[in-house]
Amino acid sequence: MAGPRDLHGMTVDELEKLIADATAVRDRKLAEQIAELEKNLAQLKAKQAGPADDTPAKARRAVPQFKYWIASKRKGWTGRGGKKAEEAFRAHFEPGKDLKDYRVRPGNEAPERTDADRY
Repeated sequence: MAGPRDLHGMTVDELEKLIADATAVRDRKLAEQIAELEKNLAQLKAKQAGPADDTPAKARRAVPQFKYWIASKRKGWTGRGGKKAEEAFRAHFEPGKDLKDYRVRPGNEAPERTDADRY
């Protein structure tokens, strides 16, 4: 960077040349910054887009279907979730019934579950 200049001692032509030089430097630096930002934006968009279209997307696992179903209360359990989930399901049992009585089979069919049931 050039040293300090005495602007008051400069002619009008010298001042206009100084302004033109400063404008050129500013424009060059702005163009470099814009190019760098556009490059970064393109990289971010590529990351967001994920894998290329030729790569198959990872398939979602199927929604587990109910293994146990209480038709009268429209409650179901997939058999997953451990002891607490089983106890919560057992809270809906009719007196004298056991888990095997609610097993999904012909005559005690549960409704089909979809992705909407995940949430």
